Amino acid sequence: MTKAFFLVFLLLSQFPSSFLNLKSFKVDFVQKTQSPFFPEIEDKGFLVVDGCKFRFEYTTNDKRITVGDCKKIYQINKDDNSIIVLDYGKIKTNPFLSLLLDRSKLTQNFVIQKIEGEEHFYRLIPKTKTDDMPFTVLKVKLNNKEDKILMLEIIDETEQRTVYKFSNYIPGYKPDSSLFKVEAQK
Repeated sequence: MTKAFFLVFLLLSQFPSSFLNLKSFKVDFVQKTQSPFFPEIEDKGFLVVDGCKFRFEYTTNDKRITVGDCKKIYQINKDDNSIIVLDYGKIKTNPFLSLLLDRSKLTQNFVIQKIEGEEHFYRLIPKTKTDDMPFTVLKVKLNNKEDKILMLEIIDETEQRTVYKFSNYIPGYKPDSSLFKVEAQK
C-alpha cells in the first residue's frame, strides 16, 4: 500500500474534538507529489469514510481505488481490474488503518505541535520510526474555525513531499453502501 494512501487519514488528534469524534465524512482532494527521483505528479480524487468503512479513489491518472469494508482492504486498479486484498487483522498494527477504526491512536504514535507564528497549522512527528511510519513529518492546516482540514503535507525520509489540498468537505456524509462493495467496482 502506498504511504500517501494511509497518510491522508492523519487528519486528527490534538485538533478540535470535532475531528476526533467524526464518524463519517466526504472530502475531495488534489494531491501533488514532488520527489528528487521523478517529475512532479498531480492526482485528484475523493475520500469517503463511514465508521470503519472507507473509499479512497483517484479519479485521474492511474484511476486507483482503495476500499475498506471493516474486514478486508481492496486495492483496485481500474485500468486492468486487478485487485490486491489485505486482511485488517494482518495489518492491524499499522497506525494509519487503526485511525480508521479508532482515531484516538494518533496521540499514541505522534508528538503533535501547534506551529508557532502560523495560525491553524499543526506539525505531527512520529514518536518512533517503524516500517509502518516511514516518513519524517506531517504538517496540517485547518480552516479558521478549525473544524475542517484544508491541507496535509507529508515529507518523508527520501525528501519526497506530498501535499493534499482538500475541498468540498462534508461532515456526517451518508454514503451509498455500494461505494464499499468491491463487486460494484469491476
